[in-house]
Amino acid sequence: MRALGPVAIVAALLAAAFIVPPALAGTPNDPEISDIKDGTRDSRDIRMVWFGDETNDTIDATMNLTALESYTNPQEIPNLPTTEYEVYFSVGDQNYSVACTVPVHGPLGVFIAFDVRTVTYGNSTSNPTETSVSSFSGTYSVSTQSITYPIPKAQIGQPKAATHLSKTWAAVWNTNRGQTDRTLEDRAPNAGYGKDYIVRGQAGAEIIDVQLTAENSTLTVSPAEPARFKVTVLNNGTSQVSLELHNSTPSDSGWTCELSLVNMTLLNGSYKVAYVTISCPRNAKRNTTAAFTIWATVHAGQQNATTKYLLLTAVVDYIPVKENTSSNPFSAFINWIKAHPKDFMMYLVVIIVLVILAGVAAFAVRSSRRKRQELSDQVPAQT
Repeated sequence: MRALGPVAIVAALLAAAFIVPPALAGTPNDPEISDIKDGTRDSRDIRMVWFGDETNDTIDATMNLTALESYTNPQEIPNLPTTEYEVYFSVGDQNYSVACTVPVHGPLGVFIAFDVRTVTYGNSTSNPTETSVSSFSGTYSVSTQSITYPIPKAQIGQPKAATHLSKTWAAVWNTNRGQTDRTLEDRAPNAGYGKDYIVRGQAGAEIIDVQLTAENSTLTVSPAEPARFKVTVLNNGTSQVSLELHNSTPSDSGWTCELSLVNMTLLNGSYKVAYVTISCPRNAKRNTTAAFTIWATVHAGQQNATTKYLLLTAVVDYIPVKENTSSNPFSAFINWIKAHPKDFMMYLVVIIVLVILAGVAAFAVRSSRRKRQELSDQVPAQT
C-alpha cells in the first residue's frame, strides 16, 4: 500500500481546509456501475458510480454511497483505519483506478487525498497491484454521500473521442494499523463489470459506434438446407440510432441472401438480432464456397455513418444420393454414358464401323450366292 508523504498530506490539508466542496446536482438515472445493499456498513456501501461532466482535460467520476462518515467512530480510532474508495476502469490494454484515501475521518476530512493509479490484475480483481502515478483534487461530500473524482485525461493516456473506459467497477478497501493487506469492504457490482463510458470531449459530441458480430462466420449449406447466420447488432455509441442492414449481391447465379430484419432502432447500449439466410443452387458442387458481406448505414440526428463490413461464408456440404440402378439396366447404362462420354463415343464409332463392315460382308455374300445361282441356271441339263 502506498504511504502518503508529508508534502501530499500538507497539500491535502490546505486544500480541504480552505476549499468548501461544491454540492452535487444529483445522480443519473442510468449509472455505469450500480450495486445493491448487501449488509455492508453504510459508510462503505456503494450504491452507484457514474461518469460525466467531461471537459477536454478531465472526466468526472462520482461514487455515491449509502452514507459517508464525517468523523471516525471513537472506538475505531486506536486502529488508525485507512479507507480507500476506488473506481477502476481500463483504457485499451492499460488498467487504471482513481482513489480517494481517507487515513482517519475527522472534521473537514483534512487528510483526504486523491490519486491516479495503474493497476495489474492477477487471476481476478480481488487483489490488484496498484502504483500511484499522480495526485489531483477531488471532492468528499458527507452531505450528498458522494465522492467526485475529476480524472485527468493526461494521466490515463489522453483518450480521444469515442474511446471506451471499459471494465468498470468500484471498491471500498480498509486497512487497520499494523495490517499489510487491505480488506475488501464492498465491491460494485458484486461480480463482473459495469458498463463502458464513451469519451466525448468537451463539446459532448454524439459518438456513432454500431458493431455487427456473427455467432458463426462460416456455415455449411446444401440445396435442401440453407445456411442461417445469427448476427447481433449492438449500439455501442452515445445515443439512439436508426439503421438499415445491407448485404452484398451474390456473384454466382443461383445463390441467394436474405435478411430477416432490415430496418431497426437501437437505444445506446442495446442490441437486436437479425438472421441472414444463404441458399445455394441445386447443382452446386461440394466444397464450393460463397462469401457475402453484411453492413449497416447508421443515422443519429444529423450524423450518418457506415459500420465495418461483416464477412459471412457458406460452404456447400452436399453429396447427391446415388440412384439404385441394380434393377434398372437402362438407367445404369444412361448414367454410365453421362459419366464416360468419351469412352461412349469411342465405343459407338467402333460399333458403327463393325455394323458397316458386317453389312458390307453380308452384301458380298448375298451377291456371291446370287451369281452362283445365275450360273447354275444357265448350265443346260444333260440327256
